[in-house]
Amino acid sequence: MATRDAVFALLCAALCVLAVVAPTAAAQESTASGPGVEPLVQQGVEPDSTRIVVEVSERGDARWEIQYWTRLDDENTTEAFRSLQDDVRANPDDYTAAFAERIASTVGAAENATGREMAATNVSVAAETRSLPDSFGVVSYSFEWSNFAAVDGDRLVVGDAIEGFFLDSSSRLILSWPDDYGATTVEPAGDETRENAVIWRGTQTEFVSGEPNVVLERGAGGSEPSATPTPTPTPATPRRPPRATTRSRRRPRSSRSRSSFSSVPARSISARGARSAAATAVQVQSTR
Repeated sequence: MATRDAVFALLCAALCVLAVVAPTAAAQESTASGPGVEPLVQQGVEPDSTRIVVEVSERGDARWEIQYWTRLDDENTTEAFRSLQDDVRANPDDYTAAFAERIASTVGAAENATGREMAATNVSVAAETRSLPDSFGVVSYSFEWSNFAAVDGDRLVVGDAIEGFFLDSSSRLILSWPDDYGATTVEPAGDETRENAVIWRGTQTEFVSGEPNVVLERGAGGSEPSATPTPTPTPATPRRPPRATTRSRRRPRSSRSRSSFSSVPARSISARGARSAAATAVQVQSTR
């Protein structure tokens, strides 16, 4: 359990060093002082949401892309993002150095927890604008995670490397797989599913012990996974009722009892606020 907690803590720290949030006191030294978040804040760019995109290959490797989305809805924010975009292009190493270090630690802890040899390679950063049709600035950090999923012949088991992964209310996790594979198990059920992808949103889902757990089999496309997704409800309808034998799948609004990490919306902390929080008690942290 201690090793699993270490994986969870390190991954949160690695991801959150780039968002406008701060770590818990236990991780204050390693994360609050990390340079990854400072360039974004200093440029006046505060992310509104985070999308974590994981593309699993048939070899069990995965390409991770962590996208920080900022709505460009006023002149100041738009100009600040343009400045950030220019700086990312000119000085990418300034943005990837701390991130790469923390991801390497995370993957090392996951390697110890799963018993599979792993590595994080090809770390990169990019900044671009997207129109959907509203205009957004997107800063994306990507890397390759070898042996992320367990491989057993034509079967892939995904999730043990990030058991108990935490999504805050502004984040979503998007897991996709090769076209010739299908999901036979999806735990917990996705908040949205597609032919070769499942999406969990932090506003709806909390991963408990043993989750996420996705079993993929070659040639199983079109079959129903064992955890059938709940249809999208109207705003007044509860997303997922409590299970009789365990706690609710709805995210509690209080801090999580099984870890020392809690979350605040990225947009609620200014540069000064982030530094102040780091000095006291710091907090951690469609589809494309």
